[in-house]
Amino acid sequence: MVPICQPGDWPTLNEACRAERNEMARIDFADGWMPLTLPQLDFWEEFSFHPDQPVSTVAHCVEIEGDVDVEKLLRAISQTVREAEVLSIRFSDEKEQGRPVQLCDPAHMPDVDFVDLSAFPDPRAGAGRRMETDLSAPLDLRRDRMSAHALYRIGARQYIWYIRAHHIIIDGYGLALIEQRCGQLYSHFCGQGESGHPFHPFASFIHEEDAYRASPRWEADRKFWQDYLDGPVRLPILDRGAEDYGEAGYHHDVAFRDDISIGRRAMAKATDIGWPDLLVLLSGLYLSRMLPMQGKDEGLTLWLPFSTPQFAGCRVAREVLANGPGDGFNLTYRADVDGAGLTLKIEAASNMMDAQTFARIAAGLPAFLKASLAPHLIERPVSDLRRRLP
Repeated sequence: MVPICQPGDWPTLNEACRAERNEMARIDFADGWMPLTLPQLDFWEEFSFHPDQPVSTVAHCVEIEGDVDVEKLLRAISQTVREAEVLSIRFSDEKEQGRPVQLCDPAHMPDVDFVDLSAFPDPRAGAGRRMETDLSAPLDLRRDRMSAHALYRIGARQYIWYIRAHHIIIDGYGLALIEQRCGQLYSHFCGQGESGHPFHPFASFIHEEDAYRASPRWEADRKFWQDYLDGPVRLPILDRGAEDYGEAGYHHDVAFRDDISIGRRAMAKATDIGWPDLLVLLSGLYLSRMLPMQGKDEGLTLWLPFSTPQFAGCRVAREVLANGPGDGFNLTYRADVDGAGLTLKIEAASNMMDAQTFARIAAGLPAFLKASLAPHLIERPVSDLRRRLP
């Protein structure tokens, strides 16, 4: 059993955070309950049907390497968590005649655990097991805290910040904003750059949502979708594997050999980008040639909606962890924390493409990935890779 460790003055900082939480808890929240947004209601419904399954948990792990000032890093993470009120959301269905509502509750603010694994035989694997255990655990939206944070020390100069939340309160872009804010604060604490502005209160987002619902635009949007869905409409729904959702579409699973994992890590290191970003880039290159075959010949923008956070004096890499796929056309990559054991699940709705096109992608994409990760191609322009496609 690994004890949770606190370096230096970290207990004092943690006690200060808890004291602030207790002080905030004295506030009367009787009038602080807010309605759920329309997207949140979808996740609440999902939880209602599948309360015992970890369907929509999202997480990032940020690896930080360098001469890290641990106390300042923990201070930056803790301040970011306090600023991001959405991480302290509590839900209830016992008010408003059974309709779910939400509240920013300081008692639900996540702690920031520091765990030193550096003395163990395989610290990275140990951190991976702990993250996987947390990510795989079902969350009860009526009782549990919606977010968890841990900083793992896996080497003399290596740390992993694990940040996990339920999709009902945040998405990958929101997690990226939290990471970037933390990097800004850490750099400031290290004497580099300004402290920047804190996040806006969560209530301001709800007020914006309420204003939309009361606007003529909402009425126009509502009428559009009512007219669009008027009458019998068969909506295609992707199969969601073990979650037993809906109807089956097209599915294909690929388990890559270790040689492609080695090539992927080598190219990611040589190009100084994270291996998940590299997979997005290469997948986008392949699809940019395949999509025109379906008549979708408009320009395809290849980008991620967020960049890797910057921590002063450190090398940083991010990995995305999640449970539950999206809809339409999905490429779901899964791997261990170090990128080993890579698998790919390809899914598509039958109304998006025919079986022949899907089969071509299912065979062609893995082959393209393997060919593109050859060591001699590291110095070649990306356009050369695209021209190699049929």
